[in-house]
Amino acid sequence: MSNKIPKKKRRIDDQVILDRHNIDLDEVREFFRIGGPDEWRESASCRTMETNIFFPGMGEPTGPAQSVCRKCPVSKICLLEALRTKESFGVWGGASERERRRLRQALGRHDIHPTAPAAQSLELVVQRLREVAEEARNNGEIDPPIFREPRSSGKSQIAHRIG
Repeated sequence: MSNKIPKKKRRIDDQVILDRHNIDLDEVREFFRIGGPDEWRESASCRTMETNIFFPGMGEPTGPAQSVCRKCPVSKICLLEALRTKESFGVWGGASERERRRLRQALGRHDIHPTAPAAQSLELVVQRLREVAEEARNNGEIDPPIFREPRSSGKSQIAHRIG
């Protein structure tokens, strides 16, 4: 006998967990694509509270934190940000660690995957460095070593300096 959950049952469970947190798939796709405003933290109900309520120990109840989140004006953005950044500890946007794991699994089955913020940030930094280098070249300036093309070994100037 298999312990595997039938696909039809799993989809119902996915919808239940998505509905419980008022998750709209298109909204999540867009949020994961462009991110959200950073200012949401300023309006969070938990901002002035003790953090230990939102990071209960193993076996401790998450109810007190979730009740704060239910009244919070930015709990949905908080939850989406926690999903996007793959936050693995504490209560975020009213969802416990287990609930967020189930939400990520449900979103994955809908082919919705968060983009790692660090990778996005790195891409933006590299893009900006290239723009600065291009501006310097256009102005007739000599390229600083960091902007030079990689050597034949395939390592960049920075990689050669680091080792």
